[in-house]
Amino acid sequence: MNNKIERTSDYPSVSVIMTVYNGEQYLEEAVKSVLSQTYSHLELVITDDGSTDRTPEILTQLASADSRIKVISTANNGVSSARNRALAEMMGDIVTFIDSDDVLHPGALECMVQLMQANDADVVSGRMIMTGTEPKGWRQSDLQVTDVRVMNGKEALECSLYQRPAMNSVCQLIMRSGLFRGEGTLSFVSGRYEDLELTTRLFLRAGKVVCVDMFHYFYRQVDDSFIHKFSEKRLDALTVTAGIERQMSEQSEALRRAAYDRRFSACFNIFLLLAAEDDVKYQDVATECWREICRRRCRTLLNPKVRLKNKLGAILSYSGQKITKLVSRNI
Repeated sequence: MNNKIERTSDYPSVSVIMTVYNGEQYLEEAVKSVLSQTYSHLELVITDDGSTDRTPEILTQLASADSRIKVISTANNGVSSARNRALAEMMGDIVTFIDSDDVLHPGALECMVQLMQANDADVVSGRMIMTGTEPKGWRQSDLQVTDVRVMNGKEALECSLYQRPAMNSVCQLIMRSGLFRGEGTLSFVSGRYEDLELTTRLFLRAGKVVCVDMFHYFYRQVDDSFIHKFSEKRLDALTVTAGIERQMSEQSEALRRAAYDRRFSACFNIFLLLAAEDDVKYQDVATECWREICRRRCRTLLNPKVRLKNKLGAILSYSGQKITKLVSRNI
């Protein structure tokens, strides 16, 4: 996948959406990873969410050098609001997202669009490399496309809720932009666990979903990354998974069981994060999480679709709260 695909009406246009807030360190690298795609029929819509560092200056320079870049400047209202603003401005037939400190493989869009067209799919999901350092030679190597699975939207949602594999980051997906337009338009909910909340509704609307075991996206993990540390925003996972469980009450038994497990997973994760912090401020939250873990652990163990990590957590919980905390601190 080294040859550029020329702009032609035979190829759908792709809108790549990026939001940035004080992202001067990695911003240029992230932008260039989009502009250097072998699939060139694209636009890059960037919302600067009220940055106070050199981000606006960098964006001005980048946009003046490539007409495919469209910059939107807003007050600082958070990632959900910034993404929604970009969605309102996008022009593409297909949409995807990239964070301002991450990197796309040069062949990512070409391969994902080909998979979408070949399978007449609404959504295609790839895989993320999640490390602190980009693997050496990754961008120079060909993408390895393996284990292509074609599902309907509800089957994909079930897999994602069980996290086998998780498909709840919009950055790992490409989607028909029509899903974000017209009646019942999808948009991000501010102040919530935005990706998980949106992708649940997305899969319920999708007709066909392709899931491929292909590492096309580098998610840069840093020491103070959201994924590694507790913050009050992490508590949104409890609100969102509770909402998903209510939403799935009107769906199939398979989806209800998957949502039940996703709620167990969120409670266990937050419980362990709070155990590591040992902050009395959130003691009531930790107590409620433990109550939910104990209430759900039997069904978790009896459900053959639950991943091993959750089953081990359920087993560990039978040793009691103190031992569970102790073990988690030493893992």
